[in-house]
Formats: sequence, C-alpha cells, structure tokens
Amino acid sequence: MKFNYSVNEVPTLNILILNGLQWFVLVMPVIIMVGKIIGVTFLLNSNEEVLYIQKLSFIVSLSLFLQILFGHSLPILSGPATVLLVGLIASKSYNPTSLYTALLIGGFFVCLLGLLNITKKIILYFTKNIISVVLILIAFTMLPAISNMIVKPTGIPAGINLIIALLIILLLFIFEKILKGFWKTSLILWAMIFGTVIYIFVFGGSPYSYEVREVSLFSNYFKDFLPFFDFDAGLVLTFIICYVALVINDVGSMQSVSSFVGTGNDWKPIKRGIFVTGITNILASFICTTGVVNFSYSPGVLLITKCASKYVLLFTALLLFILSFSPYLLEFANMVPHLLIGSIFFYVMTSQISTGLSMLYANGEFKYTDGIIVGCSVLLGTVITNLPIDVTASLPGLLKPLLGNGFVMGILFAFILEHMIYNKKNQP
Repeated sequence: MKFNYSVNEVPTLNILILNGLQWFVLVMPVIIMVGKIIGVTFLLNSNEEVLYIQKLSFIVSLSLFLQILFGHSLPILSGPATVLLVGLIASKSYNPTSLYTALLIGGFFVCLLGLLNITKKIILYFTKNIISVVLILIAFTMLPAISNMIVKPTGIPAGINLIIALLIILLLFIFEKILKGFWKTSLILWAMIFGTVIYIFVFGGSPYSYEVREVSLFSNYFKDFLPFFDFDAGLVLTFIICYVALVINDVGSMQSVSSFVGTGNDWKPIKRGIFVTGITNILASFICTTGVVNFSYSPGVLLITKCASKYVLLFTALLLFILSFSPYLLEFANMVPHLLIGSIFFYVMTSQISTGLSMLYANGEFKYTDGIIVGCSVLLGTVITNLPIDVTASLPGLLKPLLGNGFVMGILFAFILEHMIYNKKNQP
C-alpha cells in the first residue's frame, strides 16, 4: 500500500498534530476503561482511581517513546495489556505487593525473551487453536468485572441498569455499522462523551459528583512505589503464563504492522520491541500499575490516515505524558458512569471474541477436534472464573493462584489438548 509518509519520514507539523491527536483519541478511552475497572475491582476511591489513570497514561507514553526511539521503531500504538488486567482481576484476593512483585518478575522474563532467539520457537507452539483460546478467554474471564460495572449500585435499580446497558450495546453496534473512517475508529470516545452527557441529563445522579473536585492542576504521582518484594511462587508462575500470552500478542502486532508498511520481516526489530515491552512492564510494576502491550488494531488506523510515519506517535506520547501529570484534567474521567464503561467494554470484548473465532478459520479449515480444544478450554476457564470465593480459597496454597485463575487454566488445558491428546503425531 502507498502511504503519504513512510515509516521514517517526518510529516509536516499539521499532519503530525492531527494524526497524533487521532492516535490519542484511540488510546485514552482504553486507559480510562482499564483504570475504572481496576478501581471497581480493588475498591479504589475517586482520588486513587484518578491516580491510577495518571500512572497508566505515563506508562503508555513512556512505552511509545521507547518503542519508537529504541524498540521496534514502527507506527504501532501501545496501551494497557488486557491479558494482565485479567490476571490482576483473577488474583484480586492477594495483597497488592504480591501481585506487583509477580508482575515485576514477569517483566524481567519478557526482557529475557527479547534477548533470546528461543521466542521464535515458543511462538510455534501457539497454534491457531491456542491463540483463539487466548483471545476468547480474555473476553469470557472479564465477564464478572463487566457485570459488576453494569449493575454496580448507583442509586438506580440493577434491573434498570441492565436494560440501559442492553440499549447502549445495541446502539454501539448500530453506529459501528453506520459510521466510517475516523468516526468509526473513535466511536468509543464519542460513546463516552455523549453517553455521559445523556446519563447526567436523564438520571442526574452518579457514583461521583459531576462537579470537578478541587484537585491540583499538576501533580507528581511518583510515589507509592512497590515498597518491598513479596514473592509467591504460584502467583509468579501464573503471571509468567499471562506474559507469554502478552508476548505472542506483541509479536503478532509487530509482524502485522511491519508487513503492512513494507519494512520486511526482520526479527531484530521485533526482539528490540519485546525487550522494550519488558522494560516498560518492569517500570509499570514499580509504580504499581498495569503493564502495556503493542495494540493489534494499528493497521486499521494506518489505512485510514495514509500516514505510516512513526514520529506521529511521538506527539501522541507527548500528549499522554503531559496529561499524566494533571489530575484536574483526568478528573473528568470520573464523570463517566460505571454502567457506561461496562457496556463499552462488553462491546470491545465482543470484537475480541470475533477475532478469536476468525482464527479458527484462518486456513479455511475447521475440524471437530478444533472445536473440542477451544470449547473445552474456554468453558473450563469460564467455570473457574465464576467459582465461589470459598471454593478457590480451599485450594492448596502453592497451586491456588494457578487453579483459581480461569484464564491460566484455560490456556494450560488448551496446550494439553492441542499438543498431547489431539496432537497429530499421536493420532492413530
């Protein structure tokens, strides 16, 4: 495909600003959604929620800077890693120090994968069936968090919340069908803005005051670092598996964009990209926030903008960096009702499932055993995710983080089914 600006070309100032704003419009709603889901899951207050979004904005901006200047050097958007969000939610009963220690060790593991060529061999074991399981499981294991966002008490009956959520979801798909170009890619942002305004107009109430609280215009959030290490072997192993899935996503994103912009399929930039992903995830763990990954929908944006310049994303990173120091501006994120966030996240996870299902037909062939492998793994992961707390609490200590994590167990079963039980070499 022919672009107006190639990867290493510096566009004119107006193109730099306009396209940089477009990338910013795409990533900011995701940061807000992840921050608010963490807020509801870990019972954060308004100040803590805004602080978390500040930290996320900073880590995403840092990831973009490092990737463009020292990593893969491709026009790829970075953002909060949903696979790590799933891991955090599934392990919410553990103390934060244990969680972020496990994430920290996982970040070092990713750096190691970026330095070694063994990553190429690991990727070969992630067949279309297993990648499909990973993508679908992320959506299914997020269901408890999504439902909690939708029915969270806000002074409105839970049944009414559910009805409103159904209407929002239908409207999102209607507008996705109607809208084109920039309006379609930025649908989530407009849904947040107009949805919040309508919600305020109709109901007038909210979990938070709709008046921006008295907070400082600028704030230093370099505090509350990981205070000490609390090593839990089972938890570390759990997040190592999550990080392997993250690396597969990372590599897939880099390879798809590299092929799309015509920079070849050289493994060295991909290794650098994996290493930088590891570095940013280590730093994210130190400041106690969710790590990042390279997003896979970048080619769609490049197709719309016709600009493949990597330097555009440096402007996006600069905007995120500046915004991350302003709790006053991010305070507006608190105006978005949890009901709206839950509905939008449901819409996003539907796309995730669609991508996972399309993987099953990647080569135009679908077998009965493919359905067994994917179906069993997804069903098992969903069941474990929805087990009562007293059941998961009764699991053996070292194995509890593994056996009680639906996402991890689903992936492990997918590997066993794919490479052992239904391995073609083992077929009679």
